[in-house]
Amino acid sequence: MQTFEVNIDELGVSQLYLNQRKLEAYQEQEEMRALAREVKAAADRCGIAIPVAHAPFGFKYTDTKESYAFEEVVRSFEFAHILGVKEIVVHTIKFPYEDFKSDVWAFNRQFMLDLLPYAEKFDLVIGIENLFMRDKKRARYV
Repeated sequence: MQTFEVNIDELGVSQLYLNQRKLEAYQEQEEMRALAREVKAAADRCGIAIPVAHAPFGFKYTDTKESYAFEEVVRSFEFAHILGVKEIVVHTIKFPYEDFKSDVWAFNRQFMLDLLPYAEKFDLVIGIENLFMRDKKRARYV
């Protein structure tokens, strides 16, 4: 397992925003939990709160609840819960421009409803971020 090392007591901050990268490095659930406890202990030692986390952004419209991408989002909920996080940001689903025959609103609504039991289990509020289309002309997401 990797060790969490950062000199956060010298940052001069009282809160951090946790942007969870891929948790796939921690294939075993207990390794992920141990890392979360280590991060929490380091933050506590320094008096730093982590009120908001960001779930991984890998779930696509072709994925299902049985996919690894969905599991990764759920794992991020547990990680955030262990840290004492109360709010977690989740992206809406990315759709290719050419596939707007799909009901984007219904699909995203179902995705969030599928996550709701996990948010309740881990005592989290889901914040929805809808930044998902790349505007090539302005070179940014809209």
